[in-house]
Amino acid sequence: ETHVATDIVDEQTAGRFGIAAKTALPGVASGRALVLRACTPVISPNEIIIGTLTAGYVLNNNNSVVIDRISEGIEFVSSIFMEDIRVSSNVPVPPGEQVLGTRIEADIYEALLANPRKPLVRTVNIGDRGYLAGYTALVDYRRQPIGILAIGIPLTHIFAMRDRFISLFSLAVLLSGGLAFLLGFLRGHSIVRSVTKFRAGIEAFARNDLDTRI
Repeated sequence: ETHVATDIVDEQTAGRFGIAAKTALPGVASGRALVLRACTPVISPNEIIIGTLTAGYVLNNNNSVVIDRISEGIEFVSSIFMEDIRVSSNVPVPPGEQVLGTRIEADIYEALLANPRKPLVRTVNIGDRGYLAGYTALVDYRRQPIGILAIGIPLTHIFAMRDRFISLFSLAVLLSGGLAFLLGFLRGHSIVRSVTKFRAGIEAFARNDLDTRI
């Protein structure tokens, strides 16, 4: 059976695997790396487990494995955190500012540590933009939280969708109101015509005109 989970590789192990250069983050002294690791047993022809094969991806400074796939074709932005440190992200920031190496808000991090199975939804500001963001914990093979996946949509997009919905709703109300008026007018006209015809018949009957049909 193959197991897939996130894991944190220490600086020594990263150096031994030759991935130390990929782990560097702005303003972060630690050489640790967050990796997506898969492990599967190696079985001999006699069906005896003789070892373990391990392979994985370094997530530090690497958007291609997870981030780009989440945001492909849609307006979402994403970030991956190793513990509370942002190691991968496609969140746009103003020129001269750096998003990698920044830390997640302490209350969000502590809430996910306390209850890793409960995702969080918050509004946050990153750079000069606001986002509606969802957070979920990343766990290792022991099911212990070691990181966070955050996915956000700009608030401007949400407001634009809201305004579009309001416009469509207003148009639907106007159309339904116009249709109701038209149906009411046609029905009212039919009733008035029937009443007029009935009145004409009564008047003819009063004149002793028994040939008029009502």
